[in-house]
Amino acid sequence: MTVLEKTPVHTETSPTTPQPIASDTPLAPHDAGLYEGFLALPVPAVLVSLWLLGAALIGLGFLTFYYLFWLLLELLVGL
Repeated sequence: MTVLEKTPVHTETSPTTPQPIASDTPLAPHDAGLYEGFLALPVPAVLVSLWLLGAALIGLGFLTFYYLFWLLLELLVGL
């Protein structure tokens, strides 16, 4: 038993359909190599470095909010 594929009768692209942009320029060849090299490291090294980066970002956010809280408090008391 053979399966026949149906061909579309009418194909039309709407004006809202995004069209691909043709470009010969690679997006970021050196960044892709760095990312590949990083992921090629042993799994514990990758996980520890990502954990440290995440902890640093969370700590930086906490310190920023702490500083802004005291700055706002000083401004309110100074009024």
